[in-house]
Order: sequence, then structure tokens, then C-alpha cells
Amino acid sequence: IPTKTLAQEQHIPPSFLVKILAQCSKAGIIRSKKGASGGNSLARSPKKISLLEIIEACEGSYAREQCVFYPQRVCNGPGCEVFCPLRQEEEILRQRLQKTTLAEMTTALKIHPEEKTKRPH
Repeated sequence: IPTKTLAQEQHIPPSFLVKILAQCSKAGIIRSKKGASGGNSLARSPKKISLLEIIEACEGSYAREQCVFYPQRVCNGPGCEVFCPLRQEEEILRQRLQKTTLAEMTTALKIHPEEKTKRPH
């Protein structure tokens, strides 16, 4: 899909979309080809791309590095001395994002096709 077309269909400023696509390309999620016959495509099957992978490609690591209560400590998940309830919930969400694939998300969009026409401007 050409970047311009994707930006128009998704109502995303092209300059912003280019940055997102570059990050996803660097992470191996998409392939981008420049030129008149260029465009963007998934680098792998949507069943093999997790939401966590997409989020981390665009925003950086989703894992908390510092302890919620002791900022000077590194929080390394369940192995942390002070594995607080907040961090436990974050880890559960992280695992769910890792298990949820792009294919599952596209299926959800097909269930609610009217949402495609209700985009905010």
C-alpha cells in the first residue's frame, strides 16, 4: 500500500505515518519499497506479529525498568524483591499484548465494520 493512500485512508498526517512506518520497518514488522511502484507491506504473517511487538517498535520497551516504590532499584518482573500489585498487573497486560496478534485484531475489525466509518476528524 502506498504511504499516501494509507495516510488518507487512516486519516493520519503523512509525515507522522512515515515515522511510524520507519520504526515498524526497522523492527521487521513491515517492508517498505520506495519509488513509483513502491509501498508498504507486512514483513510476516499477521498471525506472527504481536501487539506488543508493534507497541514496542513505536514507543520503546513496554517493560518497566524501575521499581514503582524504589526508583533506584531495577524492576525485573517476577524476580524482583518488591514485585508489587501494580507491576503484576503491568506484567499480565504485557503478556496479553504478546499473545494477541495482528490477525486477531483484524478479525475484531471485521466484526465491527461500522467502526471504520466513525473516525474522529
